[in-house]
Amino acid sequence: MGTVNVFEAARLEKVSRVVFPSSGTVYLGSLGEGLGKIDESIPINPPSVYAATKASCEFMGRAYAKRYGFEFICLRYTGGLYGPSPAALKATREIAIQQMIRAAVKGESTKISWPYGPAEILYGKDAAKGTVLAVLKDKFKDTLFHIGNGIMLSGDDIVAAVRKAYPGSNIELTKANNPMPYPDSRLASDFSRAKEQLGYEPDYSIDRAVIDYGETLKRLENR
Repeated sequence: MGTVNVFEAARLEKVSRVVFPSSGTVYLGSLGEGLGKIDESIPINPPSVYAATKASCEFMGRAYAKRYGFEFICLRYTGGLYGPSPAALKATREIAIQQMIRAAVKGESTKISWPYGPAEILYGKDAAKGTVLAVLKDKFKDTLFHIGNGIMLSGDDIVAAVRKAYPGSNIELTKANNPMPYPDSRLASDFSRAKEQLGYEPDYSIDRAVIDYGETLKRLENR
């Protein structure tokens, strides 16, 4: 209902453009044998309640835009978002990454439950960059864009980046069952449309993101 309220406000106030932050989870049910890449043509097939809410908002936004004449720009953040925000707002993968970095910043040992296979993850500042570009762009050829980085990372890759930024970090990953109905086997996203039409390029590799994340945590938590 919150998103519908935004569409209603746009209609009533005659807003010219609405940029909607969707999710790469909306198509995860379409991953399977023979799929070579993930671009904007991949069929929507949401495998979870969260993904279904995002997919429904995409359809609702397009219907509102067609009926009431505003631009509806949909951005799918194709990697699992991570960054220094409150834990209550995070998914389980994000919480685990924050636990790793917080422990490294504090010089503490930690054991992290990691039930995930390799996947694309997206630092919050790159997601914000893509969103601002979509807000400021004058004209669009398309109205759906994937915002990602096209890089697959395992839990061990993330731990390695944390140890590189904080030598001596003692982080242990333990296997667990995946809490979400998402496929273990993933593909990296194709964000070439966003690159060509929005001028989007990700700025944060995992190494740079970990450093920025840690420094931000220090400021936020007065360390």
